[in-house]
Amino acid sequence: MRTLLAAFVLSAAMFAAAGVSPVGMPAIGTQSAYAKPCPAGFVHAVFTWSTRHRCLKAGQYCERAGNPQYHKYGFQCVNNRLRKQTGQP
Repeated sequence: MRTLLAAFVLSAAMFAAAGVSPVGMPAIGTQSAYAKPCPAGFVHAVFTWSTRHRCLKAGQYCERAGNPQYHKYGFQCVNNRLRKQTGQP
């Protein structure tokens, strides 16, 4: 039983070091080759508060607390709607 457990732990460590999971999917935290790209007119964004990939476009709903994150992608949250940033603030 210990040998089987040791083999499992060793194989899991090797997969983690290689950056893939045992089923061939990318490991957590890596860019997924299977992720759909954003449609034309949208901007791809990854937010630190959720680690989710999102496609942003002017006019979409937003929360002001996320403004520093939106600024990274060229948007600002005004009246709970995204606007493209214009020039320097």
